Amino acid sequence: MKNAIALAALALATVPLAAFAQDGGAPYAVAKWKDGKACAISYTFDDGLRDHFTHVLPLLKRHGLRGTFWIIGDAVETGSLKRTPVMDWPQIAEIARWGNEIASHGLHHKATSRCADHAEILAERDLNADLIEKRTGLRPVTFCYPFNDKKDKDGESIVALVEDGLVGSRTFQKAFGGKTKADDFNAYIEREREKGAWVVTMTHGIVRGYDMWENPKELDKHFRWVREQKDIWIAPFRDVCAYAKVRDCVELTFTQDADGNTVATPSTGALDGRIFGGTMLTLLDSEGGKVCDFDPFQGSFTVKR
Repeated sequence: MKNAIALAALALATVPLAAFAQDGGAPYAVAKWKDGKACAISYTFDDGLRDHFTHVLPLLKRHGLRGTFWIIGDAVETGSLKRTPVMDWPQIAEIARWGNEIASHGLHHKATSRCADHAEILAERDLNADLIEKRTGLRPVTFCYPFNDKKDKDGESIVALVEDGLVGSRTFQKAFGGKTKADDFNAYIEREREKGAWVVTMTHGIVRGYDMWENPKELDKHFRWVREQKDIWIAPFRDVCAYAKVRDCVELTFTQDADGNTVATPSTGALDGRIFGGTMLTLLDSEGGKVCDFDPFQGSFTVKR
């Protein structure tokens, strides 16, 4: 006979978690971040500048990291953005080959509040995605707002409009460039780690272009530090965004089968499995230990101990 399942509150390490407990059994919880990491970081690079291929990609490869590159299709076609060289399509494809995310920054980098209507906003999104897919074979699933403008001409938020059919969009960020010093940024990451936060960086130029680094060696210095932080999940924007959205929507029901095994049944509400299917969540036990990874769109699974 199946046991009744009671919702329980649970805190594991420094990460608040939604938890579930069987009568007389051990509680389980979905980890806030993959593998039970303390926090998450996504390194994102705006505008598809040539520096991202010549300077950023070698650093990511050296340190075993992956990032997100926001591409402006029209700029790639013309070869520059405000006289700053941008990557060409083969270079963008090479960045993707190393596991980095190729994402959309709008076809013409036009502020949404300057668009005539919602149809133009969606055209900037969709035509850019079409072009990126045509040139690279990869269709973007996330969006970065030009000039961080997230409103229409009437001042209304267009985030829900833009995110329809996508994994998500960049709605917050931390500047990472210009006069940034690695030690200061490392200290910022440590503070955010204590909060269990998701840090999304924003970088433009490296040795030229908008907000170029005063000392590009600071970027390498930070990467060397962060790769040693074993409790930080470093992943492209799409991966962390998908994890967070599925995590926040999933509900788990626990029962016992005839052999006494614990069976978890996920419910994902209104989330579209065509978009979020394949997102692997981490299940933890009451002591914060990893139990398993599971795809909540694949139905019930046995919790093996």
